[in-house]
Amino acid sequence: MTIEKIGRAMVWSIVAKIARFAAAPVAYIVIVRVLGEHDWGVLSVLKSITGFAVVLVMFGSGSVLLKFVPSLRAAGDLHGFFRSYRKLLLIQCFVWLSLFMLSRWGGQFLGRAFNVEEKKFTFFLQFAIAFVAFEVLMSLISNALQSWYETKRLGIVIVVGNVCYIAFLILFLKIGWGITGVLAAGAVVNFGMSLLLLPTVRALYRASTPSGGEAIRFGRIMRFSLPFVITGILNQIVWRQSEVLFLGHFRSVEEAGYFELAYRIPQLLLEFVPLTIWPIVMAGTSEAYSRDPGNLPRAIDVYYRLLYLMVIPVAAMGFAFARPLVPLLYGAEMVEAAPFTQLFFVVFSYSFLYT
Repeated sequence: MTIEKIGRAMVWSIVAKIARFAAAPVAYIVIVRVLGEHDWGVLSVLKSITGFAVVLVMFGSGSVLLKFVPSLRAAGDLHGFFRSYRKLLLIQCFVWLSLFMLSRWGGQFLGRAFNVEEKKFTFFLQFAIAFVAFEVLMSLISNALQSWYETKRLGIVIVVGNVCYIAFLILFLKIGWGITGVLAAGAVVNFGMSLLLLPTVRALYRASTPSGGEAIRFGRIMRFSLPFVITGILNQIVWRQSEVLFLGHFRSVEEAGYFELAYRIPQLLLEFVPLTIWPIVMAGTSEAYSRDPGNLPRAIDVYYRLLYLMVIPVAAMGFAFARPLVPLLYGAEMVEAAPFTQLFFVVFSYSFLYT
């Protein structure tokens, strides 16, 4: 029964991921063409900074849901777990408020570091950090639904949400909101999707009945969540475009923007498969382990075999078609930017070797 639930949940997860995958290139094309290279570079720097902020505010709480909810449904006190989990939510709120308060001083410092007007960069940074709350809220709701394998409604809402995102993005940019409009479009959609999905999470929680098993204490939750903060920061440094920050400081925000753009589409393609199946696999593995610990080695082996079989064709196609994608996505003028075209191709080549 668990395998069947995982299979159905994975189908809707893929549907949601396809919607995001389809919307992202459209959004990048619209944003780059409207903002221009300077403002796109500033936005790229902001996105890199807020990437670290999201990791800190999430505080590993999404992985906590994927780990404990499936296993506690099988044997344990799910209600007791959520009583402990609320303390983690309070920590997240404190971290977010602290980052928002620091953003005013940090914006002035970072504005100087990236040679952008200090007041302007501070304004953008405060907006970006404030809107992190909506992104984190949507992530937590998504993780909660995935931990229950309830991904059908999630997938439908995400599909509609991505269509709305493109619409809001075009509207906000058309009325001249610029970088603020890009940030606001994402925040409005994340908040709207969260409001639509929150009743489903509440209904699932109320429908669950205490089984009389062992409750998960807050200390155990913290011991599990903290490593994900560390690994999340390391992923931002190693796997995300942290180089954007160095390029923005030592070169220019324009060059930082080109680097970010060259990496974004290849990385989106490469991450499509693992980020789609990982939450469902983690939830299923946790539940399978709680039923029989002997299943864990086999589950891990099957996951990695499946992952490589699905990712390698994606990377190979990117390797083959990277060069003609540049003028198709960003216009013929980009072909003249030879370093950008070469970088786009090199990223896909590296992705193929990396897999």
